[in-house]
Amino acid sequence: MEPTIAPKVEDNINMIGRLSYGASTLWCLHDSMANSGAALGSDLSEPVMRELARKSGFTRFKRLPNSDPLETLYVLKR
Repeated sequence: MEPTIAPKVEDNINMIGRLSYGASTLWCLHDSMANSGAALGSDLSEPVMRELARKSGFTRFKRLPNSDPLETLYVLKR
């Protein structure tokens, strides 16, 4: 489960984007950097998630139907 973020920054100038970028900057970004992570912040859109899954060895990636506009659900399988 990840926040629903558009691949292009300009498409995230809305309530969901503002919340996600703010939370990501205050929590996710520094936590990732402190633990030698990728520090992607709010750049975890579906295309980025697909590429990370592929690089991590997952062979199947599926976005699940979801009625919540704030969250996107994915299933990853090897």
